[in-house]
Amino acid sequence: MKSFGLLSYKYGGAEGDLMIKRYAVAVRKWLAEDETLAHLGGDNFMALVKKSRTAEFLHLLEKVEVTAKYMGRVVPVYIAAAAGAYEITAKDRDPRNIMNGLSIAVSYARQHKLPYAFLTDKMLEETVDVQRMEQMLPEALEKREFQVYYQPKVDIRTGQIVGTEALARWIRNGEVIQPFRFIPTMERNGFIIHLDLYILKRVCEAINEWIEKGYKLVPISVNISRNDISGVGHDPRMLAERIIRIIKEYDIDPKYIIIEVTETTEASEQKDLYDFIRNMSEAGIATSIDDFGTGCSTLSVLRDFPVNEIKIDRSFINHEAFSTQDQIIIKSIIQMARQLNLNVITEGVETEEQARFLLELGCNHAQGYLYDKPLEQSAFESRLSVGGYDRKI
Repeated sequence: MKSFGLLSYKYGGAEGDLMIKRYAVAVRKWLAEDETLAHLGGDNFMALVKKSRTAEFLHLLEKVEVTAKYMGRVVPVYIAAAAGAYEITAKDRDPRNIMNGLSIAVSYARQHKLPYAFLTDKMLEETVDVQRMEQMLPEALEKREFQVYYQPKVDIRTGQIVGTEALARWIRNGEVIQPFRFIPTMERNGFIIHLDLYILKRVCEAINEWIEKGYKLVPISVNISRNDISGVGHDPRMLAERIIRIIKEYDIDPKYIIIEVTETTEASEQKDLYDFIRNMSEAGIATSIDDFGTGCSTLSVLRDFPVNEIKIDRSFINHEAFSTQDQIIIKSIIQMARQLNLNVITEGVETEEQARFLLELGCNHAQGYLYDKPLEQSAFESRLSVGGYDRKI
């Protein structure tokens, strides 16, 4: 069942239990005599349905009507399910394999926000790959297999580097493992906080190295996952204290660190995010909102959150031609940010045309392949030593 916890919260736990029973009755009414439905616990069910009726059954699960008592009245409630489908064949002798297959398919449906998913060999391979990766992660951190790459932030007008973003890359046996392969896994299993704090420590080490080498320093953005702030058992205040402690341990001037987070539409997460950003601000540590403009809370973030920087999402400029709507939206964001004394950076800038477009709208800072891809530390040091790029717009 999708979001059944919210229904149970709205109608009460006792009524929620009754709704589960009514749900089972409604589904059983549809089943044939030689088909069956089993309650596995909580809001989880399993059904044995004829292959010829599978499509119809899965369609049924997208909207099952039950009733609930609410404020003295009986009201209709429509429950949707995230379903996993497994075709049982003569080869299937072990019920545990069937259950495992269903579990994998259900997880896939939930992760991809699908009403249902049939188990495939690809899903099995991905599951094995994820499990193997989860087992390797603690050792990888201990052996410092995660390396920090740096992608410069550049002043479009002068080509000078005005900042950089620290990005994690996993180097294992000479292979560079891209973030899309390990970040989702780390966010799901709660391991992401260890990586984020690890990257912060490596950045602090690098800053001290650059000071010794006499480089002109620029602020470095370090990403902190939303799961670190609002994950199960996480406390935004305690996370802020850990970040502050690390920066102090390495004797880093807070002006060289920017903590980069993403906005959220969830009310409870918004409160945690606000508390975290406020704690950072009180410690003199700047914060940046990543992927700005893609969430529903954009204006409230500008109004309520004590942030220092916003990064306009690449989706606003990744078009073959910039529309009037693009210009109006980006220009409005830039004007609002300027009036609120916020720095503005647009990410994903790949062409001079995009850079000129941003400059005309008043956005002077950009990040993207027009200037550089994420660089290994030694390559970024070389770029830092010369201060920037010859390219000026």
